[in-house]
Amino acid sequence: MATLQVVDFPFERLPDCYVPQSTILRLSESGQAHPYLWCYLDRGKSKSSTEFNPSSLSQARVSVLPHVIERLSKWCRFQAAKASSIERRFSCLSQFLSWADLPEHNRTFERVLCDPELALLALHQHHTFIRQRLQSHQINQRTAAALDQGVVRILSEVYGRTYMDEIEPLSTTNRGLGTVAPDDREVASFLSTLQAIFDSAVRMIIHAGDGSEGTELNPVGRVVRLSSTDDTRTAILAEGYSGTRLMELACVAFAGIALADSGANLAQIQSFEVPDDLHDQLISPDRVNLAFKAIKFRAGGKTVPIHFTSAVMSRLGAYLRMRRCLMACMGSEDSPMLFMQCEFKHGAREPVAVRRIGDDFLKQLRNKVRIVGGELPPITLRQLRAYKQVHVVRKHGVKVSADIMGHSVATAIRAYCNAQESVRESEMGHFLKSLTTTIVAVRKSHSVGSVTVGIAVGSCAGYGQPKPIDTQAVVEPDCDKSEGCFFCGQYRVHADETDLRKLLSCRNVLRRLAPLQGAAVAADRVYVAVIDRIDMLLAELSRSNPQEYKRIEWNVDGEGDLNRYWAVKLQQLHLLGALDQGLAA
Repeated sequence: MATLQVVDFPFERLPDCYVPQSTILRLSESGQAHPYLWCYLDRGKSKSSTEFNPSSLSQARVSVLPHVIERLSKWCRFQAAKASSIERRFSCLSQFLSWADLPEHNRTFERVLCDPELALLALHQHHTFIRQRLQSHQINQRTAAALDQGVVRILSEVYGRTYMDEIEPLSTTNRGLGTVAPDDREVASFLSTLQAIFDSAVRMIIHAGDGSEGTELNPVGRVVRLSSTDDTRTAILAEGYSGTRLMELACVAFAGIALADSGANLAQIQSFEVPDDLHDQLISPDRVNLAFKAIKFRAGGKTVPIHFTSAVMSRLGAYLRMRRCLMACMGSEDSPMLFMQCEFKHGAREPVAVRRIGDDFLKQLRNKVRIVGGELPPITLRQLRAYKQVHVVRKHGVKVSADIMGHSVATAIRAYCNAQESVRESEMGHFLKSLTTTIVAVRKSHSVGSVTVGIAVGSCAGYGQPKPIDTQAVVEPDCDKSEGCFFCGQYRVHADETDLRKLLSCRNVLRRLAPLQGAAVAADRVYVAVIDRIDMLLAELSRSNPQEYKRIEWNVDGEGDLNRYWAVKLQQLHLLGALDQGLAA
């Protein structure tokens, strides 16, 4: 074989002389990487082996390798990665590909660097393989976690896709759980502190009255609020704390708000650039619903939509002015980066340049907040993202969560299942309280009879004043529609024969309806929600008086003795041809 050529890595641009199947990458004076071996599916599997079978050359690997190497180069340059760190990344990817190209896989993963879905499948199977090696004591916990996490990060970078949202790699400690969302109070404290600091900086830097901008602090005071909800928590800036440093503090505080509010990954935030049409987007942003607005930023040559609430949208205009002030002070007016922080020389108090926010952003943010007298709660960026996932699922459902977080419905469900125990207990308590309120015991029926009105499906404690039991109820309460009653806070069911017969009769009629067969997805969703709600109420009623429940249930479902209202309704539906012919008789 001809002599292999050598090129330095990382590079600013892929060299024209780069030949995937015969190029070595020089990482340092003594370090090299041999990614050309990945082009050959039959090769030596040990770390140090450079043996391969020339006839096993894969054209798919040859075609995609320049793109892969270029992506890795940009990643390493962006992070200013050391040669030793780069070498570990190549070693990690090489071990993964050695596993992928094992004979027993029969070339299943030949296109693992070309196909993002195949890559996800490979990551899942590789995760299982690593876990089995760990359980059989072939490798230790730290090595297993490094291999598993490393390849997930690398392929995430190659494909520009957050695989961490779709697979939970092994951790360095054997906890057996994924990232658990933090407590509501911790996230509220995190946001409250950063919002207060940012708003204080805007007040001092962007002068009130004439709207002018400058580096001199407002002479009327150097007071920084440390909580947006507690006016007593304030601090006074030190004598030498300059306007430029306050601008930088405001910029990093806003970046922290954006991270927590959107649930975006740090890598995304780092790569965002200001789009040309940002002003137009602020005037008329895309909406997911009333709570979330989407802003499209440039990142890696692509347009990436990120969803914000009013916490960011109400401050974005002020942030852009603050960013402009800081760049003007530092002589970097032409920089396209959206989020930034300052660079300081060792021991210097004043910044010398602006740069993108770093990988240790959260640590630096804590230090900067601590300098002005504040303290952020001990939560990580991954926990903030997990919290956002859980929060959106709880308030808006899994579909909206998947759209906002940019992942699948399955991932949204898994994130919700990883919610902290207090969330699950709180929601279960809310559910049980709802049932308790809705179902009125027989012994109370006489005392509450005067304040309830009989309706088709039970009783109502406030007829004409519907009140949703949940912000995300499938059906909007409506006193003119029986199905709305089941999702209304005024709805009551007495644990007596009258209301029980009404409820069982309603369920009997609903079960006789002809299948929708996908013709009306929204109607089908309502039907399922109503049936589920009725079943839950009946299950609770059956516990209070099992014998009475069984008697009335048989009377309604077995003998067809429906409540008068629902008997008439059944006849009407039959005449309309809306009943399932197999059950209509």
